[in-house]
Amino acid sequence: MVFGVFVAAPAVQAQPKLSLVEERGVFVILADGRVLLRVRFRGSYASCEERAKAILKRLQEVFAASWKSPPTFRIVREKSGAFSAFCGGKRLFSVFQEDARSNSSNPLDLAILWLNEIQMAFYGVSGGTCEVEKAFNRSCLFLSSEIRWAKDLLR
Repeated sequence: MVFGVFVAAPAVQAQPKLSLVEERGVFVILADGRVLLRVRFRGSYASCEERAKAILKRLQEVFAASWKSPPTFRIVREKSGAFSAFCGGKRLFSVFQEDARSNSSNPLDLAILWLNEIQMAFYGVSGGTCEVEKAFNRSCLFLSSEIRWAKDLLR
């Protein structure tokens, strides 16, 4: 089940530097020093570090890819109950109940947060006031309201 399609801004900025740091057992993926996500649960991997490195590798591939048009970012609910984020057809990450619990959230909200941060880095949005950023932020607000509506339907 697709929970939302994230609307993309029209132009990609310079590619940010993606990195991975460890902070007291938590693996943090950064874009130019900005936190994209924190991996606190290993999932099916041998360790949190291994999972974080796999996510980082996928993000690096997506950020380095040549796109003919802006890619579509989306979140899909898996049969297992996890929420997976995609860019184009490439899976970026999955959020499990354990991820949500360790991040004081729920799986859908955490997936939205992580994917929103990734999109902002992908499109070079940093909280300023240019027109592309305004359009992007309006799209995210619209999507948030649509997701809240979808969550209400599931209850």
